[in-house]
Amino acid sequence: MCVMVPMFEMVVQIYTSDSISPKIKPPPIDDGTPNESVADVFVRVTQLMSILETQYFGDTVVIVSPDSDNLSILQAGLVGLDLRRHRDLSFAPGEVRYVDTNDIPTYKQPPSA
Repeated sequence: MCVMVPMFEMVVQIYTSDSISPKIKPPPIDDGTPNESVADVFVRVTQLMSILETQYFGDTVVIVSPDSDNLSILQAGLVGLDLRRHRDLSFAPGEVRYVDTNDIPTYKQPPSA
């Protein structure tokens, strides 16, 4: 039980930093897992969506992830939720969630473009 306390504390710290800024990276660990910020994960899942859209246009696609954060960050980005709040969309273990493309807001070009 004592081994879980430091891991739990680390997770709490990571989610706290996520809520401050999507650009804060968690500290590196030595198991080979990349220490990505929320913004890094969002870029990665956006790239995945682009590939899926190109290869499977018109098909139904199911994304299975070993980690709720990948999915909550993706959903936050799709529905226009501030990425710092992705944790509000956390998935329960085994949860299946349908994302309706009609719920995705239209992209607005920034004024500087």
